[in-house]
Amino acid sequence: MVVPVYGGWEYVHRLLTDLQAVPAIAEIVVVDDAHPEPPPADIEQWHRAVRYHRRSTNGGFAAAVNTGVEHAHHEVVLVLNADLCVDPTMVAGLHERVVAEPEAIHGPQIDSGEGPQVDQQRPFPTQRSLLLEFLVPLRLAPALDRRLRGLDHQPATEPVDVDWLSGACLGFTRATFATIGPLDERFGMYVEDAEWQHRAHRLGVARRYHPDLVVRHDIGHGAFRDQARVDERYLAAWAASLTLLDMRGAPMWLVRALLGLGAIVNTPFVLARQLGARLGRIRRGPSLAAYWRVPRLPTRAPVHRGANQAAPGVED
Repeated sequence: MVVPVYGGWEYVHRLLTDLQAVPAIAEIVVVDDAHPEPPPADIEQWHRAVRYHRRSTNGGFAAAVNTGVEHAHHEVVLVLNADLCVDPTMVAGLHERVVAEPEAIHGPQIDSGEGPQVDQQRPFPTQRSLLLEFLVPLRLAPALDRRLRGLDHQPATEPVDVDWLSGACLGFTRATFATIGPLDERFGMYVEDAEWQHRAHRLGVARRYHPDLVVRHDIGHGAFRDQARVDERYLAAWAASLTLLDMRGAPMWLVRALLGLGAIVNTPFVLARQLGARLGRIRRGPSLAAYWRVPRLPTRAPVHRGANQAAPGVED
């Protein structure tokens, strides 16, 4: 089991407390992604199977996962975000699915506590879907928005193959990970799970969604209460998305021009949303300044690729 961590030790403590109820856990590799604050001194006492490893430099989620898998000793690997609430049935069930079908990648339903948080049946990101996602006015017409972005499907009730699963909770074998190659660390955080599973797709590795297994995710450690943190995460996600498009060979001058037009279209809607957030009527979203920064975000420099890390792709 691999738990990537960057601060938020109260969430780690809660997760490890939840995992106390799972009797057969052999190891939990907690990977500290070089957070400035040291971990609690008694972290290895939070669970009998914990092995703490601190990275020397901050590399983001992808680097932390790669480090955790490298240090794991057992064939079956479950990657769990630190801010998950898990129960023994889900953990045992996901482990069983990996053992039963070791050549595939497996993932559960990700729940917010008020219903599904992540659409695990969504298609791979495309130039078109990312540009549509940028347009705030489309959120006012949810049915149209979902149809245009290929999200108008019936929720699965049985295990089903999908394009890509959320990296918040995944199960796979070390052999499958070696076949696909490590997560691409140029992304740092966001989109790395989609790119990794696109490589899996090209290699014929199935991605299996199990809606009967449910895990709750406290997304963002309360980030939506702080405007600076909302903007930081939004811009990080878009920097990763633009990097993905650039790697795919998209005409970035055109992508940036369309995003610039989108920022103009978004302006009155974002201002109205900010007013609603101040009045406490809706949840805080990215600021207008963040939307205007997106078209100018740089793409990220390449990193060393392993033998199995062919140039990634995003469907056109």
